[in-house]
Amino acid sequence: MVHLAQSADVRASRVEVVMHGLIKWTIDAALGPIRAKMREHIEMIEVHKLALDALTVRVEDCEKDIPAFSDVPLPTTGDEMRADEADAEIEAETDEEQLGEREETVYEELAVLEAAMFEIARQASLQVTSMLGSSGAKDLEIPGTDAQT
Repeated sequence: MVHLAQSADVRASRVEVVMHGLIKWTIDAALGPIRAKMREHIEMIEVHKLALDALTVRVEDCEKDIPAFSDVPLPTTGDEMRADEADAEIEAETDEEQLGEREETVYEELAVLEAAMFEIARQASLQVTSMLGSSGAKDLEIPGTDAQT
C-alpha cells in the first residue's frame, strides 16, 4: 500500500513538471509574434526619435543665426523692401512651415505607434490572463464510484 501511494506521488510530480513545461511553451509560442511586433515598433520609435532629434538640432542651429536684437539701422528711403529681403523672408516663412509640418507628422506617427504598442500589450495581457484563468483541466472520472444504476 505504501509503495502504491509513493508511486502515485512520483507520477503526480512528473505530471506537474510536464504540464508546467507545456504551459510555458504555449505561452512562449503565443507571445513570440507579439514580442516580434513590439521589437519592430520600438525600432520605429527609435528611428523617429533620431529624426526628431535631428530636426531639433537643425532648429536650434537656425535660432543661433538669429540675433536677439538688431543693430541694423532703419532704412531711410521709407517702407520699401528690396526684392532679396522679400525673397529671404518668404523663404524663411516657407522653411518654418515645412519644419512645422514635419514636426506635426512625426508627433502624429509617434502617437499612432504608441497606441499600437498599447494595444499589443493589452492583447498580450488578455491572452496571458485567459490562458492562466482557464487551464482546461477536467475532473477525473473514476469508474464505479458514482456510476448510475
